[in-house]
Amino acid sequence: MQTAMVYRSNKKIADCLSSLDELIIAQAQKIELLKRYKKGLMQQLFPVMDEVSV
Repeated sequence: MQTAMVYRSNKKIADCLSSLDELIIAQAQKIELLKRYKKGLMQQLFPVMDEVSV
């Protein structure tokens, strides 16, 4: 009886931690996409002189 309660409790904790891991991964992916977007915007605002036709 006690073992089943401990198992359920541990399972809930593991599920919660897994959900947090998934959220962290999703946020990391979002950050990476935003960094790429920022880089693209910066390249449009401040092009390299070799690429600019004068």
